[in-house]
Amino acid sequence: MARKSFQDYDSLSEYLAETKTYEDFEVGQQFQTAGRSITHSDIRMFNGATDGSHPNHVNAEYAAEHPLIDGIVAHGVLIMGIVDGFVVDTISRDAGFGVNYGFNKVRFLNPVYVGDTISGTIEIVDASEQDDDWGILTLQIEISNQDDDLVLIAENLQLTAKESATFS
Repeated sequence: MARKSFQDYDSLSEYLAETKTYEDFEVGQQFQTAGRSITHSDIRMFNGATDGSHPNHVNAEYAAEHPLIDGIVAHGVLIMGIVDGFVVDTISRDAGFGVNYGFNKVRFLNPVYVGDTISGTIEIVDASEQDDDWGILTLQIEISNQDDDLVLIAENLQLTAKESATFS
């Protein structure tokens, strides 16, 4: 059965009652992401969308000669976009109202190559009240490749509606 959309509810309170709110999440909760394999098409599509055509991402000869990489690599911000999808799939899709409030402390620790499969863990490490309607969940994200090499760490903030939200 398809998940109901906001428009399918009679009221805001009914919608929030059937979805997760700030209070439904706990510090220490951990989530395992699905895996996602990186394709050459992913890199090419990202190049087209961003004009991010640095030789590290498009030129195999250049990339092979680079002292830090062994071939064409995925853009770090492409990997961040995939990580954002991991957050949606594991946490924010089930939250009633929420928005990505930003990323902090992002580090790209190892290159991600075509054919690599990345996955990871997301842990809620802090929860703080923003105001009467919103709370902020702080997520610690660790993403590894298929060889368990850590490729990315980041902190993500999710602004999440409280159960008592009235949005007045």
